[in-house]
Amino acid sequence: MVLNDQDLELEAMGAIKGALSKLDEPAQCRVLRWAVDRYRVTGQSAKSNGTLIDDAPVDNAFDTVADLYHAANPTTDGEKALVVAYWAQELQGGKEFTSQAVNAELKGLGHGVGNITSALSDLMTKKPHLVIQTHKSGTSQQARKKYKVTDAGIRRVKEMLNQGAADELGKVE
Repeated sequence: MVLNDQDLELEAMGAIKGALSKLDEPAQCRVLRWAVDRYRVTGQSAKSNGTLIDDAPVDNAFDTVADLYHAANPTTDGEKALVVAYWAQELQGGKEFTSQAVNAELKGLGHGVGNITSALSDLMTKKPHLVIQTHKSGTSQQARKKYKVTDAGIRRVKEMLNQGAADELGKVE
């Protein structure tokens, strides 16, 4: 029996449905992000309910900051700070964050950074800026500062998550 394109598509969809049905929702999201990245799917074909999979919110995909941190697999102090700041701002609903709060979370994860102010400064000097300073209380260099993750910073964390999912699936292939 010769299969036409429509039959092949239905067969592929059945295989995907079977594989995804065995996974929890966060794992399903990671697999789908990996597939979109792996097969370079773009445009209308990548849409589901009108939203590009790459731009789909990460909300509900991670129950804890530890889950997000390990999925993103940050390597530099700046990336570590960015991932935790993303958690605080985007997934916990904060408008701003402090370096102290981010470093406390990192230390709680066992991944504290040597100089959190330096890590955040590095993120602020990147082009485009991944983090911006929004407020400073006091005049000294050690004054309390508040920061915000920029749209570019949010995209960077999503890229790290997509890369982490691709790396995990690459180990399986």
